[in-house]
Amino acid sequence: MVLSQSLLSNEALMHLVEQALANGLWHTLLVGRPYDELADFLRADDYQTMAALADPAVGAGTPRGQAKPAALPAQSGPGPGYEHKKALEAVRNRYAVMLPIVRHTLHRLSADSGFRRTATQLREEGWRDWHLLTATANVSGDHRAQQQGLHPSPGDSPERRARILAVMQAPEPSEDPPVLAEARTERALRAHLSVAAVSTAHSFGLAVRHGFLGRQALLSVLGDRYGYWTDDVEHDDPFDWLAAEDAMTSDRGHARPATPDGRQRAAPLDPWRYHLPTPAPLHPQPGLPQRSVHRHRRHPHRRRLVSATGGSGW
Repeated sequence: MVLSQSLLSNEALMHLVEQALANGLWHTLLVGRPYDELADFLRADDYQTMAALADPAVGAGTPRGQAKPAALPAQSGPGPGYEHKKALEAVRNRYAVMLPIVRHTLHRLSADSGFRRTATQLREEGWRDWHLLTATANVSGDHRAQQQGLHPSPGDSPERRARILAVMQAPEPSEDPPVLAEARTERALRAHLSVAAVSTAHSFGLAVRHGFLGRQALLSVLGDRYGYWTDDVEHDDPFDWLAAEDAMTSDRGHARPATPDGRQRAAPLDPWRYHLPTPAPLHPQPGLPQRSVHRHRRHPHRRRLVSATGGSGW
C-alpha cells in the first residue's frame, strides 16, 4: 500500500524502510490478528459462560473510546532530485522547445476571446506561461498524431513510440489544419497539463505508478516540493497579448488587478497517454529558426518572471 502511493523508486523506498528498521522501528510495531479470526477462536457457549460470571469483566472500569492519532505532518523542503538552477534551465528549455510546436497556433489563439478568458482564469490560479504552452503544445501534438493515423496504445514498441513523439514534437507546419476550439477548453488544458506533469515527475527521478492517488495529488507534490507553480524565467510574452489587454483595459476604464505584493498583475496570456516529455537541454539545430514567434515590442509592463522566492522556489 505504501509503495503504490509513493513517488520514490522501489530502491529508494526500500532503502528508507531498511533505515527505519535499523533505527528501531521493530520495537514500535505490534502484530495482531484480524478480528474475524479472533472472534471465531472461542465457541458460542464459551461466550455464554463468561456472560454468566458474577465478577466484572477484566477492564470493565476502563473508559471506552479510541484515541485520535495526530496527523503526520507533510514532508516539506526541496524534494529528492530537485535543484533550483537545473529546474530553471528546464523551464527555459520548455519555452524554446514548445514554441515551434505551436508557432502558427499562437497567432490564432491571441485572437480567440474564449481561449483568452480560459487562460486568464488559469493564470489567476497560478498557471505560468510555460504551463499554458505545455498544455497547448500537447493538444496540438496529440491532434497532429491523430490526423496521421498514429493512435498510441500501451503495447506500442519503442520504435512506434519514438515515431509518435517525433510527430508531436515537430515544428508546426503552416498548412496544418487548426485544432478546433472545443479541444482547448479549460478541462482539456487541465487534463493535458496533468498528463505532462508525469513526465516532469520522471525528470526529477520520481516514479508515478499505476493507481497513484490522482493527478491533483501529483501536481500538489510537484508544487510543494519541486517549484512547479513558482519556477519561471524571464521570457517574451508567447501569446503577445500585453498590448491588446492594455487596449481593452483602457476602453473599459479599469485597471488590471494587483498581485498580493501590490504589483500590477501581468496580462493574461499536468494506462498513461503519450505526452510531450520534459525537454532535454536545447542545442541549436541548423536550418531551424531559433525563435518561431515574433518578439513583441518592449512594453512597460513586461514581466520579469522568476521564482517567487528568488531562491528554492517553495
